[in-house]
Amino acid sequence: MSTADWARTLAEAHARMHAEHDVERHLLDDLERAVAERAPASRVHDLLRQLVEHTNLHFLSEQLVMRQLAYPGLEAHEREHDELMAQARQLQQHVEAGEVEPTLRFIAAMRHWLTSHMAGKDEALSRPRAGGTA
Repeated sequence: MSTADWARTLAEAHARMHAEHDVERHLLDDLERAVAERAPASRVHDLLRQLVEHTNLHFLSEQLVMRQLAYPGLEAHEREHDELMAQARQLQQHVEAGEVEPTLRFIAAMRHWLTSHMAGKDEALSRPRAGGTA
């Protein structure tokens, strides 16, 4: 991959990741609002399902880009994604069982995780590596 192709791929991936992060933030906001307003459990469950599905697809997309660019931190990054997805799936089980309270803690934790992950790991992914190629 030429330096120009690599830079274009990286720029496109970075823009896509930011758009996906915006969707995640909106889904978190919607889920938080639904819980705070004591929306029906089916609404909370549906929003959580959307958030989990979107986040999983985002992670797969991000990991594909990291593979394409031979990103050196891929394995550690994937582990972080796997840990968050395990927590999200566990929360889904709680919500399905009618326990909504853990949702607020998860929302706060995910919002914090998402912000720090974007500012740290994802931002590092968007920076060209020394030598200009992957």
